[in-house]
Amino acid sequence: MTLTIGIDIGGTSVRAGVVTEDGTVIDTARAETPRSARALERCLDRVVQELCVEHDVKAVGLAVAGFLDPSRETVAFAPHLPWRDAKVPSEMTARVGIPVVMEHDANAAAWAEHVYGPARQSRVTCVVALGTGIGAGLLIDGALYRGAFGVAPELGHLQVVPEGGRATAASPGAGSATAAAPPWWRRRSTSWAGRARGACSWRASCPTIPVP
Repeated sequence: MTLTIGIDIGGTSVRAGVVTEDGTVIDTARAETPRSARALERCLDRVVQELCVEHDVKAVGLAVAGFLDPSRETVAFAPHLPWRDAKVPSEMTARVGIPVVMEHDANAAAWAEHVYGPARQSRVTCVVALGTGIGAGLLIDGALYRGAFGVAPELGHLQVVPEGGRATAASPGAGSATAAAPPWWRRRSTSWAGRARGACSWRASCPTIPVP
Protein backbone atom coordinates (compact mmCIF):
# COMPACT_ATOMS: atom_id res chain seq x y z
CA MET A 1 0.00 0.00 0.00
CA THR A 2 1.46 3.33 -1.09
CA LEU A 3 1.14 6.18 1.41
CA THR A 4 1.39 9.89 0.65
CA ILE A 5 1.09 13.06 2.71
CA GLY A 6 -1.30 15.81 1.71
CA ILE A 7 -0.74 19.24 3.27
CA ASP A 8 -3.29 22.04 3.13
CA ILE A 9 -1.39 25.33 3.58
CA GLY A 10 -3.89 28.03 4.46
CA GLY A 11 -3.53 31.54 5.78
CA THR A 12 -4.46 30.44 9.31
CA SER A 13 -3.33 26.83 9.68
CA VAL A 14 -1.23 24.07 8.15
CA ARG A 15 -3.09 20.73 8.13
CA ALA A 16 -1.48 17.49 7.01
CA GLY A 17 -2.72 13.94 6.60
CA VAL A 18 -1.28 10.58 5.66
CA VAL A 19 -3.49 9.22 2.86
CA THR A 20 -3.87 5.72 1.42
CA GLU A 21 -4.42 4.92 -2.27
CA ASP A 22 -8.19 4.83 -1.77
CA GLY A 23 -8.27 8.28 -0.15
CA THR A 24 -8.49 7.16 3.49
CA VAL A 25 -6.77 9.50 5.95
CA ILE A 26 -4.98 7.38 8.56
CA ASP A 27 -3.02 10.03 10.49
CA THR A 28 -2.97 13.81 10.82
CA ALA A 29 -0.86 16.72 12.06
CA ARG A 30 -1.63 20.41 12.40
CA ALA A 31 0.14 23.70 13.14
CA GLU A 32 -0.53 27.42 12.94
CA THR A 33 0.70 29.06 9.73
CA PRO A 34 3.94 30.99 10.41
CA ARG A 35 4.28 34.53 9.10
CA SER A 36 7.73 34.32 7.47
CA ALA A 37 8.77 32.17 4.50
CA ARG A 38 11.62 30.47 6.34
CA ALA A 39 9.46 29.68 9.38
CA LEU A 40 6.72 28.29 7.12
CA GLU A 41 9.22 26.02 5.35
CA ARG A 42 10.56 24.76 8.69
CA CYS A 43 6.98 24.10 9.78
CA LEU A 44 6.26 22.03 6.66
CA ASP A 45 9.48 20.04 7.07
CA ARG A 46 8.65 19.36 10.72
CA VAL A 47 5.12 18.15 9.89
CA VAL A 48 6.43 15.78 7.21
CA GLN A 49 9.17 14.42 9.46
CA GLU A 50 6.67 13.88 12.28
CA LEU A 51 4.36 11.82 10.07
CA CYS A 52 7.22 9.92 8.42
CA VAL A 53 8.33 8.58 11.80
CA GLU A 54 5.24 6.36 11.92
CA HIS A 55 4.56 5.83 8.20
CA ASP A 56 6.52 4.84 5.09
CA VAL A 57 5.55 7.85 2.97
CA LYS A 58 6.50 7.96 -0.71
CA ALA A 59 5.54 11.52 -1.72
CA VAL A 60 4.08 14.81 -0.50
CA GLY A 61 1.37 16.93 -2.11
CA LEU A 62 0.97 20.60 -1.17
CA ALA A 63 -2.36 22.39 -1.50
CA VAL A 64 -1.46 26.09 -1.53
CA ALA A 65 -3.77 29.09 -1.20
CA GLY A 66 -2.10 31.28 -3.81
CA PHE A 67 -1.36 31.96 -7.47
CA LEU A 68 0.83 29.24 -9.00
CA ASP A 69 2.71 29.38 -12.29
CA PRO A 70 1.34 27.11 -15.08
CA SER A 71 3.94 24.42 -14.32
CA ARG A 72 2.92 24.45 -10.62
CA GLU A 73 6.60 24.69 -9.68
CA THR A 74 6.48 28.25 -8.33
CA VAL A 75 4.21 30.16 -5.97
CA ALA A 76 4.03 33.48 -7.82
CA PHE A 77 1.97 35.23 -5.14
CA ALA A 78 -0.06 34.15 -2.13
CA PRO A 79 -2.27 36.80 -0.48
CA HIS A 80 -2.23 35.14 2.95
CA LEU A 81 1.19 33.44 2.81
CA PRO A 82 4.74 34.87 2.79
CA TRP A 83 5.87 33.26 -0.50
CA ARG A 84 6.68 35.44 -3.52
CA ASP A 85 8.10 33.76 -6.67
CA ALA A 86 9.11 30.82 -4.47
CA LYS A 87 10.09 27.44 -5.94
CA VAL A 88 8.43 25.58 -3.09
CA PRO A 89 8.20 21.96 -4.38
CA SER A 90 11.80 21.59 -5.61
CA GLU A 91 13.29 23.23 -2.53
CA MET A 92 11.18 21.12 -0.19
CA THR A 93 12.04 17.95 -2.12
CA ALA A 94 15.73 18.67 -1.50
CA ARG A 95 15.10 19.16 2.23
CA VAL A 96 12.82 16.20 3.03
CA GLY A 97 14.26 13.67 0.56
CA ILE A 98 11.00 12.54 -1.08
CA PRO A 99 9.13 13.96 -4.12
CA VAL A 100 6.95 17.01 -3.45
CA VAL A 101 4.30 18.31 -5.85
CA MET A 102 2.04 21.33 -5.57
CA GLU A 103 -1.49 22.39 -6.57
CA HIS A 104 -3.81 25.28 -5.83
CA ASP A 105 -5.78 24.41 -2.68
CA ALA A 106 -9.26 24.73 -4.20
CA ASN A 107 -8.18 22.77 -7.29
CA ALA A 108 -6.85 20.03 -5.01
CA ALA A 109 -10.18 19.92 -3.18
CA ALA A 110 -12.13 19.78 -6.45
CA TRP A 111 -9.92 16.97 -7.74
CA ALA A 112 -10.39 14.99 -4.52
CA GLU A 113 -14.17 15.30 -4.84
CA HIS A 114 -13.89 14.15 -8.46
CA VAL A 115 -11.76 11.10 -7.62
CA TYR A 116 -13.15 10.06 -4.23
CA GLY A 117 -16.31 12.05 -3.52
CA PRO A 118 -19.82 12.69 -4.83
CA ALA A 119 -18.51 14.54 -7.90
CA ARG A 120 -17.36 11.24 -9.45
CA GLN A 121 -20.56 11.08 -11.53
CA SER A 122 -20.62 14.79 -12.42
CA ARG A 123 -19.53 16.21 -15.78
CA VAL A 124 -19.07 19.73 -14.36
CA THR A 125 -18.03 20.39 -10.76
CA CYS A 126 -17.31 23.64 -8.92
CA VAL A 127 -15.89 23.57 -5.40
CA VAL A 128 -15.90 26.81 -3.38
CA ALA A 129 -13.43 26.89 -0.48
CA LEU A 130 -14.31 29.26 2.36
CA GLY A 131 -11.51 30.08 4.80
CA THR A 132 -9.14 33.01 5.37
CA GLY A 133 -10.05 33.89 1.78
CA ILE A 134 -12.35 32.39 -0.83
CA GLY A 135 -11.04 30.01 -3.49
CA ALA A 136 -12.69 27.91 -6.17
CA GLY A 137 -11.85 24.90 -8.29
CA LEU A 138 -13.67 24.01 -11.51
CA LEU A 139 -13.65 20.67 -13.33
CA ILE A 140 -15.14 20.20 -16.80
CA ASP A 141 -15.32 16.69 -18.26
CA GLY A 142 -12.83 15.43 -15.68
CA ALA A 143 -10.20 18.11 -16.31
CA LEU A 144 -9.30 21.07 -14.10
CA TYR A 145 -10.13 24.39 -15.76
CA ARG A 146 -7.19 26.77 -15.24
CA GLY A 147 -7.98 29.61 -17.63
CA ALA A 148 -5.62 31.56 -19.90
CA PHE A 149 -3.07 32.28 -17.16
CA GLY A 150 -3.39 29.12 -15.09
CA VAL A 151 -5.09 30.69 -12.06
CA ALA A 152 -8.82 30.50 -12.88
CA PRO A 153 -11.46 30.71 -11.54
CA GLU A 154 -10.49 32.67 -8.33
CA LEU A 155 -14.06 33.60 -7.41
CA GLY A 156 -12.83 35.34 -4.25
CA HIS A 157 -11.27 38.10 -6.34
CA LEU A 158 -14.44 38.94 -8.27
CA GLN A 159 -16.21 42.11 -7.13
CA VAL A 160 -19.60 41.29 -5.61
CA VAL A 161 -20.28 44.46 -3.56
CA PRO A 162 -19.56 47.74 -5.37
CA GLU A 163 -17.52 50.12 -3.17
CA GLY A 164 -17.32 47.40 -0.52
CA GLY A 165 -14.51 46.63 1.90
CA ARG A 166 -11.04 45.40 1.00
CA ALA A 167 -9.31 42.13 1.90
CA THR A 168 -5.61 41.31 1.55
CA ALA A 169 -4.70 41.65 -2.15
CA ALA A 170 -8.37 41.66 -3.15
CA SER A 171 -10.23 44.45 -4.90
CA PRO A 172 -12.72 46.52 -2.86
CA GLY A 173 -15.97 44.60 -2.57
CA ALA A 174 -14.45 41.34 -3.79
CA GLY A 175 -15.78 38.05 -2.47
CA SER A 176 -12.79 37.51 -0.15
CA ALA A 177 -13.37 40.98 1.34
CA THR A 178 -17.05 40.42 2.07
CA ALA A 179 -17.79 36.72 2.53
CA ALA A 180 -14.57 34.97 3.66
CA ALA A 181 -14.23 33.86 7.27
CA PRO A 182 -12.43 36.93 8.79
CA PRO A 183 -14.82 39.61 7.45
CA TRP A 184 -17.79 37.36 8.19
CA TRP A 185 -16.71 37.01 11.83
CA ARG A 186 -16.08 40.77 12.10
CA ARG A 187 -19.62 41.48 10.96
CA ARG A 188 -21.00 38.68 13.10
CA SER A 189 -19.52 40.14 16.28
CA THR A 190 -21.14 43.58 15.98
CA SER A 191 -24.22 42.83 18.09
CA TRP A 192 -26.45 39.94 19.12
CA ALA A 193 -29.44 41.64 17.52
CA GLY A 194 -27.51 42.18 14.30
CA ARG A 195 -26.47 38.54 14.24
CA ALA A 196 -30.05 37.37 14.72
CA ARG A 197 -31.35 39.63 11.97
CA GLY A 198 -28.53 38.59 9.65
CA ALA A 199 -29.18 34.90 10.21
CA CYS A 200 -32.91 35.30 9.55
CA SER A 201 -32.42 37.37 6.40
CA TRP A 202 -29.72 35.02 5.09
CA ARG A 203 -31.93 31.97 5.60
CA ALA A 204 -34.92 33.69 4.03
CA SER A 205 -32.92 34.65 0.94
CA CYS A 206 -31.24 31.22 0.51
CA PRO A 207 -33.88 28.51 0.12
CA THR A 208 -32.76 24.91 0.04
CA ILE A 209 -31.50 23.92 -3.41
CA PRO A 210 -31.97 20.22 -4.24
CA VAL A 211 -28.81 18.49 -5.44
CA PRO A 212 -29.32 15.93 -8.23
